[in-house]
Amino acid sequence: MVTHAASLCAAFAYAEFAGMVPKAGSSYTYCAAVLGEIVGWIVGWDLLLEYTAIVAVVAIGMSGYLGFLLEAVGIHLPAWALGAPGTGAGHRIDLLAVAICLGVAWLLTRGTRTSARVETVLTVVKIAIVLLVIVVGFTKVDSGNLQPFAPFGLGGVAYDKLGVTGYGVAEAADAAAQHQGLPLAGSRVALQGFGAVGSAAAARFAELGATIVAVSTAHGVRYDPSGLDVGALLAARDEHGDHFVTRHPAGTALPFGAELTVDCDILVPAALQDVIDRGTAHEIKAKLIVEGANLPTSAEARSILAERGVTVLPDFVANAGGVVAAAFAMDARYSGFRPGTASIFESVSARLRANTATVLDEARQQDITPHAAGRRLAEDRVRAAMQSKGRLPRD
Repeated sequence: MVTHAASLCAAFAYAEFAGMVPKAGSSYTYCAAVLGEIVGWIVGWDLLLEYTAIVAVVAIGMSGYLGFLLEAVGIHLPAWALGAPGTGAGHRIDLLAVAICLGVAWLLTRGTRTSARVETVLTVVKIAIVLLVIVVGFTKVDSGNLQPFAPFGLGGVAYDKLGVTGYGVAEAADAAAQHQGLPLAGSRVALQGFGAVGSAAAARFAELGATIVAVSTAHGVRYDPSGLDVGALLAARDEHGDHFVTRHPAGTALPFGAELTVDCDILVPAALQDVIDRGTAHEIKAKLIVEGANLPTSAEARSILAERGVTVLPDFVANAGGVVAAAFAMDARYSGFRPGTASIFESVSARLRANTATVLDEARQQDITPHAAGRRLAEDRVRAAMQSKGRLPRD
């Protein structure tokens, strides 16, 4: 009761005292200045109780880790020293937690300088642990097991395995090509990147009747103006990894970056950002660029391409298939049933095709680039939503 009353007084005192004194202080200072020494004395003891409880809780948690560490090196403590009464068979006292509390108390009595040195050592240890985790993550963790939201085994959606984003890129490209009067069937498509997005896009392009003339990885480009067999490319990648572009028998091997300027109708940069700059923009032969990667074109490059009559479909439209699929996963995260794959692909196709047409229509009507049109439409939608909820700032 006393602790509750003191905490309530402290809460009221913070706001009052903050407006009176330009210099911050502790809750004890606030209460003593606003409500008098008696309330300040109560709050002071309340803080001591809180700090004591917090240190005890942290020490108990750390003692568990320390106990596991000691056991790993062959040091076994007796059962009576492993926990407080009622926490386990034979437990009498959490000896490790007591030792940690005494160590903290000793450190505080040594003064600020010693505490600062210890804090520096602990900071170095924390940084070392973070670096160790990063190194282990890069060398030991299989990124293929990563699944946003719920894992596949718990009802989640396997985005990369399904190729949702790449599928959406191809669907958006088809809608953009139709908008330009360019039939996708028979069109020549060049893809930069043949990972989760690029390979899935290539498969969908092939289903829609397009001809894949170039694909690339970090190790180079495989180019064939008469068309590459997507199924054979996928099999070669499974066998050789990203090196398949240098070992696949079909077509010609080109250096990385050449896929951006080969003769094609549609170019899909689906690997890296900032790959199409001012210089590359003058050399591109495609009539339509569909951004499968995030930020693959610079603003200057887009201006040059617009002057040349090349349409650039923005990344936030073309590669939004994963976001649509994520909405299904979020909606079903408390359900025992996984979202149906067919409904996900249908929604990705419908939404991305509709957004593509909307953005390109706006760009044509306003005589601006699709990126500018897309941002303007997005801002208008967000503003309308904020206004409907009364969240717009008042003039």
